[in-house]
Amino acid sequence: MPLQDYFHCTDLGVQLKPAIARYLASEPCRTRVAPESVPSPDPPVAVDEAVDVPHPFDLAAALAALPASGTAKLPFPSCVEVVVQAVRGAFSGSLADTFPEEQVPKEMFLGRVAAGAQGACSCSCGPDSWALAPGQSVYVKTRGDDSAVQQEDGTLLVIYNKVYHPSPNDPGR
Repeated sequence: MPLQDYFHCTDLGVQLKPAIARYLASEPCRTRVAPESVPSPDPPVAVDEAVDVPHPFDLAAALAALPASGTAKLPFPSCVEVVVQAVRGAFSGSLADTFPEEQVPKEMFLGRVAAGAQGACSCSCGPDSWALAPGQSVYVKTRGDDSAVQQEDGTLLVIYNKVYHPSPNDPGR
């Protein structure tokens, strides 16, 4: 058994355990000597070197600079992987309406900011719904435009929307 293992990950919680078990049962694990073929000179997947990881930025300052109400795209620096939106104040509608058409949400992380948040905030996606208290968050996989938010004045919701781009490992995506 080689020291390296490659697989298309669709469920890390399920797929990682067998890979670890294969390694733990291997000769390299038992002897603590890696084979000469590690690392593989010709791995079966292409390394994605095109994705830029953005530099950290001051989220609290970006949120403080937002208008008193409405939706706004946060200045998440040089990142093509996510679009970060904020919904401040009274809002009722589809989350898809808060994003440009080419970035309609498919999976999102919704986080309700705790500082000064007084009003009620509820999110829904299809038959599922959540009431978010200040400091709480939820991960949502959307199914089209079936996601919605209803919130009162005094609330601030931050939405991290995963933007899908073709990957060198999955060009048909």
